[in-house]
Amino acid sequence: MKKLRIIGFMIFVGLLFATMLSCTPTYTVTLDPQGGSGGTEKIEVTLDEHMPLRKIAPELDGYIFAGYYTKPEGEGTRYYTALMWSARKWNIKKDITLYARWIEFDFVGDGSEENPYLIFDKKDLITFAEIVNSGRVFGQNRMHDDDYIIYWALADNVDLDGMEWTPIGTGISSYEGMPHNSIETFWGAFDGNGYEVSNFKITKSNDLGGLNISTFYAGLFGHNSGSIRNLGIIDFDINIIAPRSLRSIIGGGLAGRANSIRNCYAIGNINIESNNSTGGASAGGLVGSTRSIRNCYAIVNVSTKSTGSAGSGGLVGGIANQVLNCYATGNVTAMGAIWCRAGGLFGGRSTSTIISNCFATGNVTAISDQSAFAGDLGSNSEIDRQYANPPINCYHYEGQTIVRQAPEGEIVNLSRSCLESNFNNPNFYWNTLEWETTDWIIDDLDFVDGKYAQGKHPKLRFQNSQ
Repeated sequence: MKKLRIIGFMIFVGLLFATMLSCTPTYTVTLDPQGGSGGTEKIEVTLDEHMPLRKIAPELDGYIFAGYYTKPEGEGTRYYTALMWSARKWNIKKDITLYARWIEFDFVGDGSEENPYLIFDKKDLITFAEIVNSGRVFGQNRMHDDDYIIYWALADNVDLDGMEWTPIGTGISSYEGMPHNSIETFWGAFDGNGYEVSNFKITKSNDLGGLNISTFYAGLFGHNSGSIRNLGIIDFDINIIAPRSLRSIIGGGLAGRANSIRNCYAIGNINIESNNSTGGASAGGLVGSTRSIRNCYAIVNVSTKSTGSAGSGGLVGGIANQVLNCYATGNVTAMGAIWCRAGGLFGGRSTSTIISNCFATGNVTAISDQSAFAGDLGSNSEIDRQYANPPINCYHYEGQTIVRQAPEGEIVNLSRSCLESNFNNPNFYWNTLEWETTDWIIDDLDFVDGKYAQGKHPKLRFQNSQ
């Protein structure tokens, strides 16, 4: 009987302990609208769980709501995004107040195609980036009824004065477990109107409010799901050594990731290093990855290095759909411990990609402890090439050097060789490449030893209009 009492007591203690563990602490959080009105006032939160959804954001005339933070004026830690999605799990063991952040919205225009919101200067561009990165939806998004596109445009050249730039569209998920379209991205249409954004740097890859993100997108735009056209990006320096906690990093002068790009160019430098062996680094002179790109060029030296995989392309790191009427002149290097790909125009492509009327002139280097592919244009493996569309009417400079150092892999030649004289002859661009006079200006060329002299290269038509 005594033994039974002891067993019964032990069961009781066990049940009591299990009950105590199951009672996860909850706290009351007051939502201070900081001058706004109409939003949810108080919520109950549970430790180590995400913020409750379906809460109402406040409103304030002339301002955009940009989320709730632990300190006023957007300081401290963010717990709600602009759309009242959870920004992180609750980790504070007490009742506190969160404060609304407001961004003044005084842009000229109404966001229509005929009258886009206009960006005149550095202040406007920073404000635009802050709005997008707050989680605000601008444009078509399948998660919402906003089945329309909001238009933005430059109204002048913008000099960022060498500042450390936080990309437009961080690409981070607003709420773990939410669909992919919940990531902070730009969904609208951006028209550079032939102007340039210049003089910025990106050296930080994890300064995103303390979030443990898996992929960082580096460029003027980080993650872009809309369209970009008629824009030049110059005098930029992307130089990132990523922490081991960051699985992947994807970079490009214009964007880390973009959906559709037309009539754009980039002139600068990119160097990206990844220290995560399960991920890697990928970069292109203009864009890290994209679905479609047309009438674009990059004069950018691109270098990626990784303890995992690495990929570098003179114009684009990875392409899914098409690249038409483009060129790249920068030197390209990829160094990946497990594997790497490097190409004068692109680092990698899907088997359905269409590439036509393009050329590359920069030198290519691919180095790996295991497998490396290097190519005049791109670097798909032999198996990939069996199923891929071959490039159409594409060329490389005859003096281009291609270096591959690895136990496995190969050098890939996908295009026809051209002499220096070809690149100095306007007929090469009009007749051979079949470029359109409505898109390009070919009237002042100086190509020597694999490089164009400064300013003596093919230009987009709009570059002479501003």
